Amino acid sequence: MAYKCNLSNGQQVYIENQGMQTVVTLSSSTPGQQQQASTGFQIGKWTVVPTLFKTATGVILRIDSEQGQSFVQLQAGGISAISGTPMNK
Repeated sequence: MAYKCNLSNGQQVYIENQGMQTVVTLSSSTPGQQQQASTGFQIGKWTVVPTLFKTATGVILRIDSEQGQSFVQLQAGGISAISGTPMNK
């Protein structure tokens, strides 16, 4: 199962569930250069479709799986897991 979403400023995110692992790829294409970052998370099989939330600092990806909820921060600098539930300030 895989999903693709277009973000602002030419960025795209690809989210793929490969059994117990979720692979998140952030791709940025600007004139003259292309960047891509990919990270895998061992969070189990999804129970619902992942959800994206826009925040002041970037985009939060919420993944509901058999192991509970996981949150991933997507920023221009890359992809990182967030511990706990993020608050939109």
